[in-house]
Amino acid sequence: MKILKTIALFFAVRWFNFCDWIYNVFHYYNHIRFAAQETLLFFSYFFISPYRIARRLEGGYPYGETPHKTLHTIINAAGITSQDVVYDLGCGRGRSCFWLAAVVGCKAVGIEYNPVFVKKAQSVLKLLPTAGLEFRLENMLEADLSGATVIYLYAISMLDSDIEKLAKKLQALPKKPLIITISFSLNEYVPAFRIIKRLQVTFPWGEASCYIQTVTNLE
Repeated sequence: MKILKTIALFFAVRWFNFCDWIYNVFHYYNHIRFAAQETLLFFSYFFISPYRIARRLEGGYPYGETPHKTLHTIINAAGITSQDVVYDLGCGRGRSCFWLAAVVGCKAVGIEYNPVFVKKAQSVLKLLPTAGLEFRLENMLEADLSGATVIYLYAISMLDSDIEKLAKKLQALPKKPLIITISFSLNEYVPAFRIIKRLQVTFPWGEASCYIQTVTNLE
């Protein structure tokens, strides 16, 4: 029975990804540079998937990405505009950052500690430069996040202790950014965060809660 469930999940995810690709073609590929960037990213992972790359990193971890349609829903709910600077913590291969820069027109910074993901994203960016877009090989717990007006965190395997460390780091930022998290809210770890909005969003593996929050004056 477990094998059958695994096989069913495998095909369900592949079907979701295919439908997501079709949706992207009709809704976002009118941004020619973005379409070219997506194509380069696809072929740079043609022989080895980002899922395998993530597992090969020391300690290994499950890999996941936010579908562009889901990201668009989140961006609209949060009121993010071209004037924002969005930091994507744990950006993976950088698809969300490329999308943000192309579709929303905002500045986007991808923070990622897997060197393979960063190298490939930077290679695509070098071939097809986009103003205001960059990728940094850094640990999110140590990175300088002070330039962000919005922080996005989709961390499906982050330890509770690390989430608490990150929450305290975000609480201490001099400029209080809007913070978006998936599946958990930061006030579960540090009470200084206030949830502005909560919504249900769709991922290949199912539905999840998205929390849009900010820091209050509580200590």
